[in-house]
Amino acid sequence: MEENERDQLASFSHYRLCLTYLLAGDIDSAQTVRDELLTQAPDSIYSQVVTILWDTYLRDGDLRTACEEVRAFAAAHPETADMLSDYGYGNPTFTSEEVCPLTLF
Repeated sequence: MEENERDQLASFSHYRLCLTYLLAGDIDSAQTVRDELLTQAPDSIYSQVVTILWDTYLRDGDLRTACEEVRAFAAAHPETADMLSDYGYGNPTFTSEEVCPLTLF
């Protein structure tokens, strides 16, 4: 695994952990993970994604709406999902819908 791939996966993991904490109602932990991502990887596409998730959630108080905004961003920026589909033929494809899969629950 290349260094950049490790960084990409770490950024995605931080974003997903923030989403998980928000889903569990643990705002403090979500903010901590968000802040870590923004500090450690400010240029990552997932720093943009977590900012959209966080800002929309704070504005509307609704995680489904926040996920809709994230999915719209991911659809407009295919690299958001594409980078996660590039780990070999044994891994499933990853779509913009799956970036924030809240509607799958």
